[in-house]
Amino acid sequence: MGFTLGQSRTTSVSELMRQADYAMYTAKNGKTLDPVRYDVSLELDKLREAEITSALENAIRQKHELTIAYQPIVHAASGKMELAEALVRWKSETLGSVPPSVFIPVAEKTGMIVEIGRQVIDMVFHDLKDVPHLNVSINLSPVQLRSKSILKDIERLAKRHGIEPTRVTFEVTESVLVEDPELTAFLLDSLRKQGFGLALDDFGIGYSSIGYLRKFQFDKLKVDKSFIDDIGVADNNENLMKALVYLARSLDMRIVAEGVETERQRFMLTEEAYDLLQGYLFSRPLPLAELMPFIPETQLGSHASSELEELNFNIAS
Repeated sequence: MGFTLGQSRTTSVSELMRQADYAMYTAKNGKTLDPVRYDVSLELDKLREAEITSALENAIRQKHELTIAYQPIVHAASGKMELAEALVRWKSETLGSVPPSVFIPVAEKTGMIVEIGRQVIDMVFHDLKDVPHLNVSINLSPVQLRSKSILKDIERLAKRHGIEPTRVTFEVTESVLVEDPELTAFLLDSLRKQGFGLALDDFGIGYSSIGYLRKFQFDKLKVDKSFIDDIGVADNNENLMKALVYLARSLDMRIVAEGVETERQRFMLTEEAYDLLQGYLFSRPLPLAELMPFIPETQLGSHASSELEELNFNIAS
């Protein structure tokens, strides 16, 4: 439902009807059960969305505006990086830097996320080819998973760059498990058979049941940041964090804590036997060149070591 309140006696009945109608469609598009009151900002947001859509179409054509940043995911006990999450970044020629929280919803709504996702996988696989000992995780959106070409695209790009699938983990959110469980099960099983790893992202804020977790057989369970924020704050949070570990162990999954920002959180998560940690305590998302020092030297081959020296020299100079 949508509604409006006349702020002036000079506002015509037809304008009031138009505003209420606009609010109604905003409610429908937002899939909310709450009534939406008209506000001029709703139409300004629509104009902003159109501007972002146009600029994003240009970014997809140009290709150079979209880049990849990597956030380290480290062993809880040692603090050494095991893999890094690949995150897309956009610096538009016309809009400047646009946060993912702004352009990703627009990309998903318009369907452009399919091509953006394809370009992201291509760029990440290219980086993996250049840095043989780097392992990564890549997010797949629900819209991407509904794309008919998703499996062929991933297989084709892996062959083009000569990437070993075991170096890549694909992350999906809980919503994809309930939207079309049969299709999702087929797609994830196909990726698993190719050798790719699978992780359930943002666990705890969606709709997953233990039955879903058993059915989809994930390798990693990523606990949402909201749970980590409550460490040492919310009652019974420690028991909850323990229960999540037991759940992951019982389903033969490794457990990852997202959004770790304090030493207290790190200590408690390590004490509770979390496998992997990710967050600003360890590093913000970084360009590939700045990520290189996070790769343990014992894992670097001669090619990567020489590349690291060259990258460090370039950064210093």
